[in-house]
Amino acid sequence: MTSAPPRSDAIPVGRRAAETQRDSLRRYSLPAAEYAAWRESTHRPAGRSVVLADVEIVGLQSIDEGYVRSHLDLATGQEVNQRQLSAAINRLFDLDDFESVQYSMSGDPEQPALRVDVTEKSIAPNILRFDLGVVIGTEGANAFVVSGDYLRPWINSLGGEVHGHLQVGRLSLAHLSLYQPLDAKHEWFVEPGARLGRSTEDLYIDDEAASRYNYDSGFFYLDAGRVFGSRAELRAGLRSGFQAATREIAFPGLPDIDPEGYGGVSLSYTYDDRDRDALATRGWLSRIYYYRGSEAIGSEENYDRLEGVLLKHVPMRSDVLQLRAAGGGTFEGALPFYDYFTLGGPISFPGLSLGQLRGTSYWTGSARYLHKVADISPLFGQAFYVGTQLMAGDVAGRIDDMSEPILFSGAVFVSGRTPLGPVSFSFATTSSDDWSILFTLGRPIEEGSITDSNW
Repeated sequence: MTSAPPRSDAIPVGRRAAETQRDSLRRYSLPAAEYAAWRESTHRPAGRSVVLADVEIVGLQSIDEGYVRSHLDLATGQEVNQRQLSAAINRLFDLDDFESVQYSMSGDPEQPALRVDVTEKSIAPNILRFDLGVVIGTEGANAFVVSGDYLRPWINSLGGEVHGHLQVGRLSLAHLSLYQPLDAKHEWFVEPGARLGRSTEDLYIDDEAASRYNYDSGFFYLDAGRVFGSRAELRAGLRSGFQAATREIAFPGLPDIDPEGYGGVSLSYTYDDRDRDALATRGWLSRIYYYRGSEAIGSEENYDRLEGVLLKHVPMRSDVLQLRAAGGGTFEGALPFYDYFTLGGPISFPGLSLGQLRGTSYWTGSARYLHKVADISPLFGQAFYVGTQLMAGDVAGRIDDMSEPILFSGAVFVSGRTPLGPVSFSFATTSSDDWSILFTLGRPIEEGSITDSNW
């Protein structure tokens, strides 16, 4: 058996083989002048600029052409170079509506016609997705949710979408809305909707589960806002409906709240350039949410509530460092019983049981290090990590009137993105002698904090 020649010797070997076939290959050759002209006609402009004689978009089926052209942002007669063309094509692909986006240029090399070929994602008019979320652990930290998401895109020429969500489990809810862009570029939007939910949660007195409540809510809302590229969104809205809290297991001193009016205005801002939601490896997430309960819109009392989170993922070769800060508080009025800030669970505060701490204000800070130990599917970003997390935080105005020093938490875990969804096995303990061993799978269980959306 002979071995292949070294790479440095392969070129002359190939040349000698081609020379022996010179006559048979001659029919594929072109005169030098004709070849130079052909190369010029297919050459993509790099540093130099050309003037577009035409811009054609091919392959659209259900997506509005005006929407695509507004993001392509190239027009007949426009002078462009290679960098501008590449940026325009990337903008189309970032819309997440296409499986592929390609372009070609033909005609006069100085004034070529641009053809953009797109392939829309092969999805049905009605899109359904189902999720399962499970938490199994010590200290009664067992919960599950089964949910389904519904999406019907492009119900009109401006790209309106019907969103639906149905979920049963620790938090059961039904949610339906219409997301309606107002312009061809989909920068401005309105979203009317309705939400009905019930969650069953334990309340803790001096770190002991003392009562169980059913929290019920239902409201209509109308939001309006603007998106900035594919990373940021600002929205404001109105809420009107009801809230209630009913004891399932009684404890003296904790109230029942019959259905009462719920209404106010909201303002939120989100910036998210992470590479993925679950176990991101790079990018920022910042989210701020403000709500003002107003008697004029149906609230029982005037009050406000502000909460925010800032999260940074720092890649370190194949490992990841995650830094996070979160907090919330109120500036006017007394928070209703059902609107207290909540901490406890594998995301908001490891080591505490789900919803263990409730109060009128809080802050947390954490650092988490993940070391990659195995790749499952690099193409889809699926991998296993081992890691550790250190966290500190404090809750003021607690529902049990307790006042404790700053709370610390430490955790070790194995986490991964898998074909079944996010999976994690963790052990965590706190400076107040709480501890937990948890297994989580799939959709994260809501913990009642703005960190819910972080994964």
